Formats: sequence, structure tokens, C-alpha cells
Amino acid sequence: MSNSHQDHALKPPTRLHFALSFAGILGSFLIFLLILLLAYLPYRPEPVDTQQVEERKTKLADYRAGVAKEVNSYGWVNQSKGVVRIPVEESMKLTVEKYHQAERVVPAK
Repeated sequence: MSNSHQDHALKPPTRLHFALSFAGILGSFLIFLLILLLAYLPYRPEPVDTQQVEERKTKLADYRAGVAKEVNSYGWVNQSKGVVRIPVEESMKLTVEKYHQAERVVPAK
């Protein structure tokens, strides 16, 4: 009986076991990388040429100029309802003044 127990004892790992384990892990990583590469390649975007870059820069500059003009100028938002647009700097000044006035008018309890 005791002999059968000793037959099932763990044997120390050999170089072959280590080599097979290493090859299996390395192979798994390589297969994973291959799958990623095959999944990415068909969806690679086309390179952007310099003309497209310049057009995009021009459109962005025009957009930013338009936004800056709206943010820093007066204008009507809805004339029939009497809603106007004022510059941001002016709006901040009016807001600060409004809060200072509200602090002065706070009723005592």
C-alpha cells in the first residue's frame, strides 16, 4: 500500500516541461497579436493629405472667428421676445454687480 502512494508523488519539473510551457505561453501571445493585427488592418483610415489638413485648419479658424465674434458682440437672440446677446465680459460685470447689490439688500433676521 505505501508503495502505491509513493508512485503518485510529484516529479520535479524538467527542462522539457519548462520549454513546453514557455512555447505554449509564447504561442498564445503570438496568436493573440495576430488576431489583433488582422482585426485592425481592414479598418485602417486612409492617410490625410496636406490639402485636407489646410482645408480643415481654414474651417476651424473661420469657426473660431465666428464664435469669438458672437461671444464678444451685441446682437439679437430673439427680437420678438426681446432677448439680446451681450459680450461675455459685460455679462460677468453685470452679474458681479447684481450679486453685490443682493448682498446689500439682504433683510436682517
